[in-house]
Amino acid sequence: MKRLDEKIAQHLHGRSLTVVELWRGISYNTPQCPTVDELRTYFQGIDSKYALKFDPLTHREVIVVRKVAIKPLPPRQVPAPRPTAALQPRVPTQITPPHVLPALHEWQRAALKNWKGQAFCGIVQAITGTGKTRVAVEAIRYARELKKQVVVLLPTLDLVAQWDRVLRQAFGGSERIAQRDSSHKVESLLAVDILLTTVQSSANKGYPQLKEGALLVADEVHHLGANYWRKALDDRMAWRLGLSATPERSDSGTNLHLIPYFGKVCFNMSFRQAKEQNLIAPYRLFQWRLSFTSRERFEFDNLAEDLFRLRRALCLSEGLPLDTPVPEFLSWIQSWMSGADHLKVTIQARTWMKKFQEKKLLMATAAGKNRVMDHLVPVFQRGMRTLVFCLYKDLAHDLCARLRQRGIAAEAVDSDLKSTERTLILNRFESHAVQVLLAPMVLDEGIDLPDAEMAVIVAGHRSERQVIQRVGRVLRKKADGSQAKVVFLAMNDTPEDPKSPDSLLVWRELEEQAATVHQLSDSSTGEDFLRLLDNQPPLKVVMKVASAKPSLRDKNLSGGAEYHVVYVRDENRSPK
Repeated sequence: MKRLDEKIAQHLHGRSLTVVELWRGISYNTPQCPTVDELRTYFQGIDSKYALKFDPLTHREVIVVRKVAIKPLPPRQVPAPRPTAALQPRVPTQITPPHVLPALHEWQRAALKNWKGQAFCGIVQAITGTGKTRVAVEAIRYARELKKQVVVLLPTLDLVAQWDRVLRQAFGGSERIAQRDSSHKVESLLAVDILLTTVQSSANKGYPQLKEGALLVADEVHHLGANYWRKALDDRMAWRLGLSATPERSDSGTNLHLIPYFGKVCFNMSFRQAKEQNLIAPYRLFQWRLSFTSRERFEFDNLAEDLFRLRRALCLSEGLPLDTPVPEFLSWIQSWMSGADHLKVTIQARTWMKKFQEKKLLMATAAGKNRVMDHLVPVFQRGMRTLVFCLYKDLAHDLCARLRQRGIAAEAVDSDLKSTERTLILNRFESHAVQVLLAPMVLDEGIDLPDAEMAVIVAGHRSERQVIQRVGRVLRKKADGSQAKVVFLAMNDTPEDPKSPDSLLVWRELEEQAATVHQLSDSSTGEDFLRLLDNQPPLKVVMKVASAKPSLRDKNLSGGAEYHVVYVRDENRSPK
């Protein structure tokens, strides 16, 4: 009643109330906003001096008030939403008590202590699934006890929605939480305790009327090392907490932007520590090492030779060491592509990048990997909840279509889908309506899918951050204590080969901390993989040699030489 009186008083002189504002002011008894017709009927029924009409100037329904005698709306019966319905924006119907959060782990208490000891600045580095968000919630709680405003900076809208749920559960209705994105505009922060915002919005709009000394929590903080996104960092926020599994960047952004603003890493939780402290699910690692066909190998070697030649020419002309690490060289390529001092360098850089992408695509679409995905269909048919990580969105959708043809409940998600569409698909995965979820990069960071049991990494494992993020999607501890499964498809004698000297060090760490490591090859079948899953020895294989008739001729390969393709399945090549 009091709130409605105040709102009416503010709108008596020609100003209007929207339907939603009017509903919020009248009553919290109805879980859903009444329709215009319901409001009109309600006001006409209680007093003839009240009227609800359409204002042609403001294009809004307005209430004309001469006398204050409002009674609450009667409760409205709303049918329960269907399980598959898209999530709708929710307005709290009442102040709810906060949920009882789990007790802090020892490492989380140590991380908070170190953060406070660094003048409330620092970066918490911890692998996915160990509880970085819980550390941030405790830091936010401490800040709110001291009446400090809080800004949570996130890279995607999906994470904004996820953090909104987490914080509303943690604080109930005791804090004023608001979102700022394409559908929630917050012009002023004076009336907000905790603001959830994206990096894009903050870099473009800033923080109007931000209170001095606020706390900034930046999830996936490595994004803010980029030259443009660092505009989202405001010096008025004296307390700063960054979260990331891998804060290091391939460029100089970590040293130039992140550490000067957030401070150094105040705690680092590695795979080994997470395993020792029983913070992640035990996992089994399946390395499926495959060979190119003759044509694929020919194309790959040609691309590798061209890339080496172009890289050598660029390093010599621009004064870079020939042994410059690949991540650093890639950052130089990006700068040269946007415009170097010489046109020749720009053309060479763009040619190098084009061939680099062709090489990645060749590894991602190799015939051996397509064959393995067919082998995994019986595993999917068992009901194994699986995430499949692809290179590009088109490849994810193509593979999704193939799995559907085999009767698998599969869905593909990518950045082109609307946030509500992605949320609907993720909800269907959590409710077991979707069994296999395929994606290029949209699932790499932040999204919680605790029911995922297996990760199949088809492509995209040249970045340590990408590997840690993707493997981490299935490492959250399972309610039944079951093991996670990580299936890694790699082409032999390429940079993605875990046995290659050029492979990422993170793969060696994953091998060391895995409960078991299984090696599979071209000769391995879906039946072999199922037996490994069931902890059974592989079947004894009888050697079979196909007829050695000429089966492949290609004059483009080597002077018109004739190739005999002989398929051999040997005991020595069976899974170990």
